[in-house]
Amino acid sequence: MVEANRSLPDFLDNHDSGDMGGDGAVATLALGHGDGALFASGPITRYCVEVLNTTIPNTTTTTFAGAPVDAPYSDYRSTNPPWLLASTREKDLASLGEVTNGTEYASWCDLVEDRYLGHLSRTSLLAAKCDTHLLSPRFMACECSEQSTTASRYYTGMMPIGLPTFLIPLIPGWYPGSLPDPVGHWYSHPVGGRCPLGASVGTRGCTWQRAPLSHSIYPSELLGLGWDSTPAKHPLWPNAHQPIEQAQRNIAVFQKAWAAKGVKPCGHE
Repeated sequence: MVEANRSLPDFLDNHDSGDMGGDGAVATLALGHGDGALFASGPITRYCVEVLNTTIPNTTTTTFAGAPVDAPYSDYRSTNPPWLLASTREKDLASLGEVTNGTEYASWCDLVEDRYLGHLSRTSLLAAKCDTHLLSPRFMACECSEQSTTASRYYTGMMPIGLPTFLIPLIPGWYPGSLPDPVGHWYSHPVGGRCPLGASVGTRGCTWQRAPLSHSIYPSELLGLGWDSTPAKHPLWPNAHQPIEQAQRNIAVFQKAWAAKGVKPCGHE
């Protein structure tokens, strides 16, 4: 989904993406307003991405537990355009992001609010020295190891997304109820690993490549197919979350919208 109600698709350089379940679940939060205020004209764009088959040691965002494991992806990095943060309560984070010249999006060691969406454990938050104090100017900031940061600058990052999607757990990193229901993933795409035009993944030192063909849908299409935009009650209260059933219904609508476009699965076009 594009930020700030833009009318054109954005790109993946130093940016994040999600699979059908990961984006469908989080769109329930981002577009979950009863008045439809955030259902503007901005497109939601599907890209097909080829990723290098590799193994990254000691990742900590690739499982809900957050324990170091070897994984086919690096640690997920949060991404945002600094200019967008500058106008929000998260403006102090803008100066902490890693910026690549010529690329609009900056990246951060996986931020606290994103870790909540990924159900990353309290142990993970403590190990990364995450700032979970709402009134702190560094709220949301975490500290990844140099090994993690180096890998994430070059290899596609990943974080699982589980239901229910929590905004602010009462105890940071601890989610009441049963184990999360895994529904999808988020990915981060470092510009340092993107293949040059015409290069194949694994050659010239590149690790991922976006297919030239993309497709877009619009929030109005989701609404027309029955998207449930009921907002979470008291969204700033600790442990606030949207019901699992609502997210599951909306993921089904998300899938239906793409099916209506006749879009084939990646790798079949």
